[in-house]
Amino acid sequence: MSNIADFLLDRIAEDEAVAHAAIEDDCNQDGGFEDAYSALTGQKGSPLDFVPRFGRAAAALITLTAVPRRVLAECEAKRRIVRAHSRYDVPQELTAGTIWACETCGDVDDSPTEWPCQTIRYIAVPYADHPDYRGEWKP
Repeated sequence: MSNIADFLLDRIAEDEAVAHAAIEDDCNQDGGFEDAYSALTGQKGSPLDFVPRFGRAAAALITLTAVPRRVLAECEAKRRIVRAHSRYDVPQELTAGTIWACETCGDVDDSPTEWPCQTIRYIAVPYADHPDYRGEWKP
């Protein structure tokens, strides 16, 4: 893995693939959401059937995160943020050595923000348990 942006774009692509598969499975099944939920979890029914076991808040969260079109929208938003916060080489006359700076954060001429910026680091936090995540990316 070359850098945090590549890492994030790979994770986003994985999330999108799962969402697309869920949409395709849902379209190919007569049972709709309940069958798709059962296939994902091995449980019959929908997340709301498990309210006593998981609690209402957990059931609501499972329902929200199981909406593939919402996942796709979040993936697109994350991808745009990663691209907006891309890195660039700061001209050496502005620094003592070569550094990368965020294209969106900071002022290029006066005080460039080192890349990866906090925004990129925060987007990577949900993927911190992935084996390719690096500790130095923590915000």
